[in-house]
Amino acid sequence: MYRIGQLCPTQCVPTHPLWQPFTQGLRDFGWVEGQNFVFDSRHALGQAEQLPRLAAELVSAKPDVLVAPSPSAAQALKNATRTIPIVFVADDPVQSGFVISLARPGGNMTGLTVTAGPELDAKRLEMFHEAVPRASRIAVLATPWYEPYTSGALGQLDTAAKSLGVRISRIDVRQPDDLERALSAVTREGADALFVLVSPLTLAQAARIGELAARHRIPTMTSQGLMTAGYLL
Repeated sequence: MYRIGQLCPTQCVPTHPLWQPFTQGLRDFGWVEGQNFVFDSRHALGQAEQLPRLAAELVSAKPDVLVAPSPSAAQALKNATRTIPIVFVADDPVQSGFVISLARPGGNMTGLTVTAGPELDAKRLEMFHEAVPRASRIAVLATPWYEPYTSGALGQLDTAAKSLGVRISRIDVRQPDDLERALSAVTREGADALFVLVSPLTLAQAARIGELAARHRIPTMTSQGLMTAGYLL
């Protein structure tokens, strides 16, 4: 019976939208929870400062492999072990120091990237401004625990916003329950549009974000280049 350790910045459960593809992928390869492996999970519930402690707990339980769905979780696990294999989701694993190169990771860490890098967010903001030229203030939906991508992207957006003559305001979401409050804050604070930074949370909640943006009639763009259709006029 193998043990898979999971370290989640928010919450990781098999029924969560973020984890359903992961658990389905395991089943596709013949791995069934309770039959040939078990999960050993730690949930930070949006409190990034808890990740080092939870990572140490996981490592002390001696799992066969560790799973980190964010760079912050990957960093905490990297600091806790140099021997147990770690599978991560990160923006730039080379820059973060998780791997030596994409072709030859080296060490005990491997995984995948979900974005092309924060440097492209400036271009996406420019495209968004062209689509919604009346937007003088753009709210940015950010996930604080998804570092270093979030800080890098916000820096790129701030520089691009100044050149475009628009203002950006940051609104943080740490878990799915924050989305309703966040989208209400966008309209309450007078923002003309919403730019969503990518993270495991916003990817898993993409449909919900779209529904809320449509309800509030907020022109919205993700940092993957997708704009809400029908709400750009």
